[in-house]
Amino acid sequence: MKTNTGLRHKIEHRIGRQILKKIHLSRNGTMGPTMIPPVPDSKFIDKLPGGVLEGSNIQEKEHQDAYEAEVKVYRRLEEMKKNYIVIHQLEFTHEHYSAFLKDHLCNTKRCKRGQSDHPCHKEPKQTETECDFLVMGQSFVAVLEVKGLRLQYTDEDKIKLKGCCESAFLQRKRIKELIHSMHSSVRIFEFTCFPNIFMDDVEGIYHKDDTILFREDLESIGSKIDSYEDDSSIVSNIVMEKLRCALLGLWCINHEGEWNLKKCSLTYCIKEIDQKLRKALVTRKSVDEQKLAETSKSGKKRKEKAKHKKYPINSKIVEAPQLLKDRLKINCLTQDQLDVFNCEERFVWVEGIAGSGKTITMLGKIIDIILNKPQHRGILVILPGIERCILIKRHLELFNDITGCAVVTYNYEGVKGDTSSKVAKAQRNLTEQLRNTSSKLVLLAIYDTHVYDDDMYSIITSFDYVFVDDFQALVDKLQIDCFDERTWFTGHILSKGLLPVLTNGSKNKTSLWILCDEGQALHSQINKTAASNGFDLSEMCNFLYGKSEFIVNFWTSQLKNHFSVQFFLTVNFRNTLEISALSSVIRKYGQDTDLTGVDLLNPPEQEIGHVIRGPVPVIYLLKEYSPAKLVMMLGAEVRKLKESDFDRLTNEDFAIVQHSTSNDFTFGGLAYMCMLKGFDITHISPLLSVSAEWPAAICVYQFTSAKNSLQLSIVKWQHNSCNFFKLYPISLHRTFKSSCLLYSDNT
Repeated sequence: MKTNTGLRHKIEHRIGRQILKKIHLSRNGTMGPTMIPPVPDSKFIDKLPGGVLEGSNIQEKEHQDAYEAEVKVYRRLEEMKKNYIVIHQLEFTHEHYSAFLKDHLCNTKRCKRGQSDHPCHKEPKQTETECDFLVMGQSFVAVLEVKGLRLQYTDEDKIKLKGCCESAFLQRKRIKELIHSMHSSVRIFEFTCFPNIFMDDVEGIYHKDDTILFREDLESIGSKIDSYEDDSSIVSNIVMEKLRCALLGLWCINHEGEWNLKKCSLTYCIKEIDQKLRKALVTRKSVDEQKLAETSKSGKKRKEKAKHKKYPINSKIVEAPQLLKDRLKINCLTQDQLDVFNCEERFVWVEGIAGSGKTITMLGKIIDIILNKPQHRGILVILPGIERCILIKRHLELFNDITGCAVVTYNYEGVKGDTSSKVAKAQRNLTEQLRNTSSKLVLLAIYDTHVYDDDMYSIITSFDYVFVDDFQALVDKLQIDCFDERTWFTGHILSKGLLPVLTNGSKNKTSLWILCDEGQALHSQINKTAASNGFDLSEMCNFLYGKSEFIVNFWTSQLKNHFSVQFFLTVNFRNTLEISALSSVIRKYGQDTDLTGVDLLNPPEQEIGHVIRGPVPVIYLLKEYSPAKLVMMLGAEVRKLKESDFDRLTNEDFAIVQHSTSNDFTFGGLAYMCMLKGFDITHISPLLSVSAEWPAAICVYQFTSAKNSLQLSIVKWQHNSCNFFKLYPISLHRTFKSSCLLYSDNT
């Protein structure tokens, strides 16, 4: 076979050199490795149900174990401090391989010609080989093959371990031949990694082999690789640059000879992950179907697929109804979500963790009513917040494409008079707003919870269907209102609005659905924090009001007890595995914090619903407040997301969410400083960001000296959906796929 010089030039110069220049060399001295791709590419994303390991699930489990082992190594390499290039999952065809090594020998294990040396006879588009990791330094290349083997402590362990080592040796040999075909003087170090096996669990013969790394060795893999860079052997910069270009180009070009340089960009990966999560492409079957649909739409010729391709079996994940596919662009649901959507009961309580699809199922139910039950008197959607809230804007855009939709507000802030008269005026204003709208679908933004007598009950029961989303936020607002208004109390949205709908169910025709996550309830966290600081909230409420029923947990329990139909959604579909795991830990910590004197809630535990990977969530903890340092750090993070040559995030994709309690750390002040530095970004307060769905976010949170403050800040962050997450806690006395900043002046 002749060497294809045109193909080699394309790989090295048109592809590889562009990646090297725009991704690696443009970092301007930034420390740490350049990861290619910048996020582990999740191939095996199905969440396998426990105990169902048969048929295609057995093979899927092996694939997932192998991939998770690779992710462990990826994260360790990501932590290295030197300016290396790390390539993950390098795979290329026989044609691409032959462009560098024309007379290579056969390396096919099942070759019909046997084990003797003979020329390779693969087809041009056939995969030649693959390599899990390549680490390229200034004068060396490290080749790492990763095996996901888990020992079962049976007689087969020795055979499997030996087979993995032999297989890895052949793969490394192929890559070494490729690299030496480019330049024979390049030093190559090679390893086989077993991240799931401890050294003490294998025979001593493996301990003596320096090329085999076990779970303990991963801790020091960075320093091990660093030692090769310190070696006195030097390879010319020209040689190493040419080698980097060739290997980067081989990684980027696909089997069909096509390439997409954007795949190297962090922002591209974030947006791609975001689209998967928005569309609930959380199974390999749904991903394959989406690709086929896109291929058909583009006019490209579809590849012939196996007629009976087998996918993992998971009865907990189902295909979404066509209505949700068409209107909400959702491809998959959990079985629990589907049960909620299909429910025809009148009074329904849906308890679900952050990201479990409470709002999606509610929206689907509302659309179903609009399209299939046109004779209804009206639909009222109660949302805690204010008119400018992102959630309300998003709902408006959705519903206005289907039917007319109106937004009304209940807010007595700014109304003149004493509190009682302000509430009465606010309710008259609400009644007037409803009278002036012809829409049968109304979004009611509740900003104040005090109501006057039974007027709110009359307003609510004028609708056939009432949905309350983020009910726990409504209760949080109620508790704040109770403390703010200490001189009077006539009633509130729970006691005078929602509860009578249930207690007078035989006298009205209104259906009531409440969607809630008690794990996100700030009032419960406040109760715990107060108790940990020596306050008895029950006594405090009795002192302020003289009646124990003003404790919000009492009213929540009273309301919930009237719902005979209750659903629990426990699977996070909205975030990457990393952020889902982080919020799961936070949630469990909140549940396990048992503080005397606190009425503890019992929210459902969180389950992992898929294996879609993303960037690692990062938390920076600043010891003191420094505006200049803060803006400098923000600028560094913003540049990572918005200054890519291949792809970049827009203001709609990315935001800085800032919470502050200090006068010198003002929202406007930080926004102004960012503007002076040229950061064109969305800058928003937590109040307006409830249920926002940015692909990326940086949260700047100033927390107080109260106990559990850091926990509270992150609990508040869970209201947002993002998959690049960084939290900057700035403690004076919190995305996806992202970033958050906390600071402190007394740490």
